[in-house]
Amino acid sequence: MRLKIAVSLWAAVFLAFVAIASCKNCIAGKRKAGLKRRIVMLVKLVDKILCDDGDLYSDCFARKTSGKEDVGDSERTKTKESEAKIDLLPEYHDNCSSQGVENKYLNCWIRSIDFNEKFTHKGINVDLCTHATLIHFFRLGNDSSLQMQENVEKRFETTDFQPLVKMFQTKNKPVILAVGLDEDGLPPGKFSAIASKEGSRSLFVNSVMQVIEKYNLDGLLLNWQYPVFWEDNILGKSSAYDGINYVHLMRIFSEKLKSKKRILQGYSTANLAFSMFFDFKKLNSLVDHWFLPFFHFEGPTSTTTAISSPYNRAESMVSKHMGIISPDKLLLGIPTFYKPVVVDPKAKGIRLGTPLKNLPTNQRLSTFRSLCEEAAKGGMTVVHNENNVVNSYAFVKNDWVSYDSSIVAINKVRMVLDNNLAGVFVPFITVDDYDGKACNCGNFHILRSIKNALMGSVCVVKTCP
Repeated sequence: MRLKIAVSLWAAVFLAFVAIASCKNCIAGKRKAGLKRRIVMLVKLVDKILCDDGDLYSDCFARKTSGKEDVGDSERTKTKESEAKIDLLPEYHDNCSSQGVENKYLNCWIRSIDFNEKFTHKGINVDLCTHATLIHFFRLGNDSSLQMQENVEKRFETTDFQPLVKMFQTKNKPVILAVGLDEDGLPPGKFSAIASKEGSRSLFVNSVMQVIEKYNLDGLLLNWQYPVFWEDNILGKSSAYDGINYVHLMRIFSEKLKSKKRILQGYSTANLAFSMFFDFKKLNSLVDHWFLPFFHFEGPTSTTTAISSPYNRAESMVSKHMGIISPDKLLLGIPTFYKPVVVDPKAKGIRLGTPLKNLPTNQRLSTFRSLCEEAAKGGMTVVHNENNVVNSYAFVKNDWVSYDSSIVAINKVRMVLDNNLAGVFVPFITVDDYDGKACNCGNFHILRSIKNALMGSVCVVKTCP
């Protein structure tokens, strides 16, 4: 019955899209804005109905406990590696026999805040990447000029920005500058203001291009999360012209970058209404690659569960994007950072809307390396990719985190290969087990597992932790 209701509501959503498309001259008009607000309400209602039945909707799952207590129960301490969806041998080896699949991208995201006295640019294995994306190294100043981040300036001897760039480029690995997000001084509202006027757009573009040319970088990832077409949307208030202005901004960047044979990349969303965030038809000729971040729930759901996206959700969103964008422009995200939560012990399952304690989360479970360090202390339960409903997950008492283990990563790489996508991006390789000492599974365990799988390698991979 719920499924029939949901289908009917999706039909209403479709008809609303048709109505919007037929309204040619009312981009910011009241009729179109009203229709778009109703679409948001319909999408939320469909999610709510489907979330009432975890079997109907893979994003709204509940872990069946078969009479046992909830996830926070410390009695369930046995790791269930036998539930993995692929056969794994018990030991990790670095030497793998390759079947010669060498045309896929592996874009390594490198974050400035992860550098410290123990980890410098010299700890990065360049050979595991085809591209590098440098994020949070620069910040937009009050005058809209791009400046080196303060934390980078203070630790320049450990961050080593220029040697980092040179290290990749000497091996013919393109280096991309990422600009966007709050840490760069570019929250959605700031992006909206910059993109809304020709003068501020030009100033912003020129500032970014100066940095790219100064450090001889190979391209740009414009990470605006997110330009949207309607007001009072699910991500907060934004200009009804954001989507149009985003196209203007990307067109200017495209002209400047492509004249110098440089790369322009965009960042999509896991939101079901993703096609309303971007005018993909107009952007298609401007953007070289789109990053698909199907690893964390976004929007209002992230404040309730913050659970990593299950494999089925990623598969569904890849399929939806392939209906709009050529597969050879799509890179699927496989992260090494996570969003741990504290689960309410009264909850009998984990799903969208699960009540959470109003307590700080355990940030020691927020990266793959720190997860390994916590596991080494004992007392952690790890469950690997249970029935493809959720990713691998781990918990210590009521501290719970879902993460992309090597099993999940290899499964997602198979999705990339099966659909002939351009490749994978990994945010952030700087919080992988970079020296192999936390998990004892070799350095860069997640990144290396992805690399080997993309190469079509026949390897022996151990699940860690």
